[in-house]
Amino acid sequence: MSKEKEHMTDEKKSLSGGGGLGVRHLQVLMMCVSATTIYVLRSSMGAAILAMTDASQRGRGNVEIYEWSESIRGVILSSFFWGYTVAQIPAGILSKVFGGKIVLFLALFTNGLMALATPFLISMGGWVALVAVRVCMGLTQSCFIPATHTLLGQWAPVAERTRLSNFSYAGIQFGTIITMPLCGVLSTTSLGWTLIFYSMGALSLAASAFFWFLTASTPRQHPFIGESELRYIETSLQTKAEEEQVPIPWRHIVRSRAMWAIAAAHIGGNWCFIIFLVQIPTYLKNALGINITDSAMLSSLPFVSQWLFSWAFSFLSDFLISRRLLSLTNCRKLFNTIAAVGTALGLAAMSFLSGEHRIAAVTTLVLTVGLSSGICSGYMLNHIDLSPRFGGVMYGMSNCLANLLGLLAPLSAGFILEDQPTELGRWRVVFFTAAALVLACDLLYVLFTTSQQQPWNDPQTEDYDLGSKEKGQEKNMTLAETLYKFPENSEKET
Repeated sequence: MSKEKEHMTDEKKSLSGGGGLGVRHLQVLMMCVSATTIYVLRSSMGAAILAMTDASQRGRGNVEIYEWSESIRGVILSSFFWGYTVAQIPAGILSKVFGGKIVLFLALFTNGLMALATPFLISMGGWVALVAVRVCMGLTQSCFIPATHTLLGQWAPVAERTRLSNFSYAGIQFGTIITMPLCGVLSTTSLGWTLIFYSMGALSLAASAFFWFLTASTPRQHPFIGESELRYIETSLQTKAEEEQVPIPWRHIVRSRAMWAIAAAHIGGNWCFIIFLVQIPTYLKNALGINITDSAMLSSLPFVSQWLFSWAFSFLSDFLISRRLLSLTNCRKLFNTIAAVGTALGLAAMSFLSGEHRIAAVTTLVLTVGLSSGICSGYMLNHIDLSPRFGGVMYGMSNCLANLLGLLAPLSAGFILEDQPTELGRWRVVFFTAAALVLACDLLYVLFTTSQQQPWNDPQTEDYDLGSKEKGQEKNMTLAETLYKFPENSEKET
């Protein structure tokens, strides 16, 4: 076969998704393993802190049990997000400069070492040392999504990008699901809560070793990739290098009303997610009176529900859009509102269900977290709607802001619960606060968002401040613009 015919064959494969199984699928598998490990490390603190402060375990073995107030627990649970938030933008730069492999490897390796050292550091410095470790873990884990995005950008052919990306990030749900029951079992051994950290540390070090030897930052750097697969990937991604040279339109992004509407929805959704992630074990144990082992097991059920609901919502969303039953903008608003209203109603119901109604409370919790996954078909995709070219940058901006404010979620919960974590009235305040916030944020989202691609996504447009308006194109107005006439609109009809 001539080189010209080979090139044509590779080009056809890049458009049709051909090429079969190859080294790229091994890379995606390792990204999934990394995501699982990262989220096991991230979410294990919620269950570990229960075992560390469980007075009923005092005197069993040589494990120290601590008397930490609810406010101190809130500081511990929020400390991870301190480091995670401030390092997101630098993490993206590091991934771009040094490559996704080295950055993600260092995250796994350093987190493994820190997890192994955690019991010793706590024995030396108490809860302050634990806070310091969690901050450092947040700093290093902040590079997870930027590094994974960087690797996918190098390894995922255009025709396979969606499914390869979905598989890569499936480790997030899987890691969250297995962590709670795993921690519950580990904490009942003779080593108690220390075994949680030792096991997580060993897992992370093992994952880092496999990741180092089996992955590469780019296909051309991998020693085992075949020439055919290399040509297939590089042919598919030929235009990407050109796109990366386009400067980021920071001014237009910051001035976009839709971008701020998305950021508002991100703040509300992230606040509730953090409450679910770090407070569910405490709620089940203290408010409902479920023992620590059962609490850890039950804590995984809401995230199983979240995973199942997210798939159902995604298929329904695609059906509504493909059949033109709803516009893309209204579809985003619909599913985001389902998530917000479902979460708010569920939290309100949970605040009135005591330990006498455990089954009803747990069922409500599972359904509430499941409905919250509507955001996956809502604001989480809206960045790409506005600008396919700069959607990743925009997601990083809103995620940074959401996590910055999300630091207050566990802190405020700890302050409200203080030394009365079994008092249902205190939990009512925590849940109603989250419910009010997510509804208010969704209202802003519905009023001001749109899914129309913005003119500044197109680098060929010289003046894209009012490009679509000056050309007389019909505007797809936000709901707020139909009520109040804004002086300017920067949307472009597609």
